[in-house]
Amino acid sequence: MAEFKLGIQSWTFRNFKTLDELIGLLNKTGVSYVELYPGGQLPHENGKDVILAGLDKLKKAGITVESFGVCGFSKDENMNRKAFEFAKIAGIKAISADIDPEAISLAENLSQEYNIKLAIHNHGRNHRYGKIEQLKDIFEKTGANIGLCLDTAWMLDAGTDPVQAARMFG
Repeated sequence: MAEFKLGIQSWTFRNFKTLDELIGLLNKTGVSYVELYPGGQLPHENGKDVILAGLDKLKKAGITVESFGVCGFSKDENMNRKAFEFAKIAGIKAISADIDPEAISLAENLSQEYNIKLAIHNHGRNHRYGKIEQLKDIFEKTGANIGLCLDTAWMLDAGTDPVQAARMFG
């Protein structure tokens, strides 16, 4: 069987504001993979040196940053690039995303330019990508660089079986 990587979204620890607190909590759980989120314990707006120092601290603690998000992507190319630049510095291969439908082409182009995949995050029944039909519609307009970050709890909230969604989009 292939290695299974279990990670935690750092949003889970959003009430703990520092990177040291996050590291301590992750070490207590025994989980060594994390998805960082924008504005979290290692904000992506920090300069490269600060980001590298934070990543080094995580690495020394035995924690691997596996992904980044959920990032909102709009038609603002400069804002979108900041997420990709952070991911590039961190060696992240995927960003979970909430992409404005009008920014799909831009997001896809940046994904190809940076060679970093995007994974649309479904966010419940009231979200633009919360239901299977909405996901089908958007994936008809995207290429191989954009996939799904399946949030099973939000899929249940939308009244859909997450196993069905995983089979459909997996």
